[in-house]
Amino acid sequence: MSSFTLPIQKPSESIRFLVDWGDGSGQQLIELDSNYTTAQQAQLTHDYPGSQEYTIKIYPEVGHSFGKYWRYSTEEGYPGGQGYADREKLKKINSWGAFEFGPWGNQFRGCTNLKLYAEDKPSFISGSSLDTAFAACASLEVVGAQAINNFKNWDTSLVKNFVSCFAECTSFNNSLSGWKTDSATSFKSMFQGASSF
Repeated sequence: MSSFTLPIQKPSESIRFLVDWGDGSGQQLIELDSNYTTAQQAQLTHDYPGSQEYTIKIYPEVGHSFGKYWRYSTEEGYPGGQGYADREKLKKINSWGAFEFGPWGNQFRGCTNLKLYAEDKPSFISGSSLDTAFAACASLEVVGAQAINNFKNWDTSLVKNFVSCFAECTSFNNSLSGWKTDSATSFKSMFQGASSF
C-alpha cells in the first residue's frame, strides 16, 4: 500500500474543494479553515492499494482557492510541512485548471521528477511569489508544443518575487520569453545551478 498527501498548508480562510484521487474511490470533499485541526489535515492524505501511478484531479468550489496554499516546505511557519515527504511522487501536471500561485513560494520545490504537460495556464494573485517555486526540480521540463507555447507566455505580471525560481533545475531549458516582470522586486539566484538553461 502507498499513500499521497496534498501539500496544502494552513489556510487563512475557509476553503472547500473536491478531490478525485484517481483510483475509482469517487470524489472526496475536503474542507479546511484557519484552525487546521489534525482531523482536517488527515483529509489531505489518501491511501492507495498499489504503487502504480494515479492521476489526481482537484476541483475547488466557486469562490474557493486551494492553489495559493499549495507549497512544499518544511520551514518554520508552515505547519507540519504537509506533504513534503511525497514531493518526489509528483511526476506530471496535466492541467492547471483553477490553480492559483499565491504569495508563499515553494509551490513545487524539490519535486525532482516533475514534468509539465499542461496546455492551459495557471493564475496568479496580486503579490504572487515564485520564490523557489520549482527549485531543485532536477527533471523539470515542459513537454508538448502547446504546453511549451503557453508556458513561455504565462502572465506573471503580478509576481513580486522570482528568487531561486528555477535554482538547481539541471534539466530545465524552456523559453520564458513572454513572462512579464513589471511588478518584480527580486530575481536573485533565479537560475542558479540551472546548468542546461
